[in-house]
Amino acid sequence: MNMNRSFTVSNESLTRVEYARARMQLIEMRDALAATTHDLERIRRKQVEAALKKMDNGGYGICESCSRPMLKSRLLAMPYVRYCVSC
Repeated sequence: MNMNRSFTVSNESLTRVEYARARMQLIEMRDALAATTHDLERIRRKQVEAALKKMDNGGYGICESCSRPMLKSRLLAMPYVRYCVSC
């Protein structure tokens, strides 16, 4: 990971600690869901995997619909979210 990368969300920035915390939450969620077979849990696992991929590719925190940065509070509450509140 590029340690100089800025994690801008709306007009705020995620600190490295907040970004690392969100990443750890996603990894823990992925691991917890790995052994499940329920459809909703499988869907959530795919969302978590997609969020981790976005973190690796630099697209984390950007709404998939409008391409605007999402609110920091939204990402901290649900680190796998794909859309901003408006969308």
